[in-house]
Amino acid sequence: MYIFPSSERRNTILGRSKGLPAQAGFTLIELLVVIAIIALLSSVVLASLGSAKTKGRDTKRLTDVKTLQLTLEMYYDANGEYPNSASAAQVQTALSVLVPSYIGSISDDPNTSKHYYYISNAADNSSSYCIGAALEGTTNTADSCNVPELGAAACDGALCTFRVGP
Repeated sequence: MYIFPSSERRNTILGRSKGLPAQAGFTLIELLVVIAIIALLSSVVLASLGSAKTKGRDTKRLTDVKTLQLTLEMYYDANGEYPNSASAAQVQTALSVLVPSYIGSISDDPNTSKHYYYISNAADNSSSYCIGAALEGTTNTADSCNVPELGAAACDGALCTFRVGP
């Protein structure tokens, strides 16, 4: 018959001192599983942040164009015509007559390599216009301009996917 040593003697034999638990800490496998889960979750979050940034830039573009439309209507009410620009031009150039009487400054595209574009229907006494912008994530299905000059490559080599007029 085998007799077990006392608990004090057993702890001394196993190299443990009094009062410490038998096992402290995490195993390598447990740590690797936690790290893998954290990496997976962070990649999902980063992927969704990219689309949120795109939507944010598109929202700013739509807001800027709407502001320009309202400003152009104020100009039309005061002058009986829209600013004249018979060819497509950047809004900072084509609509410089609006600053500072009608608008403090003209916003530009949030992407620094792109711009908004403006064209009127005549070189003089314009009764219509079109503003174009290149959206990244959405498109304007109801194009109210149908102006070929703000088509394929007018928005800095990109399609002006958002075009609006009066």
